[in-house]
Amino acid sequence: MVGRKVFHLLHRSDSSAARVVDGLLLLVILLSVAALALNTVDDVSRDYGDWLEAIQLCALIIFCVEYVLRVWSAAYDPDKSPSRGIARFVFSGYGLIDLAAILPSFLESAGFVSLRCIRLLRIFRVLRVARFASSFDRLARVLRRKAPDLLTFAFLALIIMLVSAVGIYYAEHDAQPKVFSSIPECLWWAIVTLTTVGYGDSYPITPGGKLFTSVILLLGLAIVAVPTGIIASGLTEDARDTRRQSE
Repeated sequence: MVGRKVFHLLHRSDSSAARVVDGLLLLVILLSVAALALNTVDDVSRDYGDWLEAIQLCALIIFCVEYVLRVWSAAYDPDKSPSRGIARFVFSGYGLIDLAAILPSFLESAGFVSLRCIRLLRIFRVLRVARFASSFDRLARVLRRKAPDLLTFAFLALIIMLVSAVGIYYAEHDAQPKVFSSIPECLWWAIVTLTTVGYGDSYPITPGGKLFTSVILLLGLAIVAVPTGIIASGLTEDARDTRRQSE
């Protein structure tokens, strides 16, 4: 059956033909993103703008045909009914990425959204590369497995950020009323300090504020390191489980 063959060709990568299709689609994605990037260079856009637009138009046509074929062939999923197969693909992460890759161009032509916003949304095309990399699937599994730990730590980080904003406000407001004018304004300082970015647009000058900031900087190192460790340990566990299954 043609539909079943197209399904295995587009939704499975267990054959040489499917891998060839994946490789060609990956090439189109990279060419499309490269054309989008080069079109923002004034000299290149002036000399080769028509060619770059033609590349993006061809890529859009290919993406549209591919999306239609994927939706149509999803009805032939042997593990699902036709309606459930289509719904599973359309509302899946990959299906939404495919839609985000083509929808902005149609909205742009219809004049619904500003041109700059639409061209920015076209960068979603690069996310389609995730379909062809098993590492993204492994990372997705780890994030789902470690979601409770990550959410708990994110909630703790939010509490620390709020406490930091309140603390620096009372430590520095009298000395710098314009820089630390309110607790909501101090949230910006708390974010850039806890993430160890430190833009330098606001910094403490009082002894108490400097001492408080030193403590916050140490907490910031933990905020960056802990989720990294959680994800790294999850990747190690997933790799170990994969080896056990293969054995």
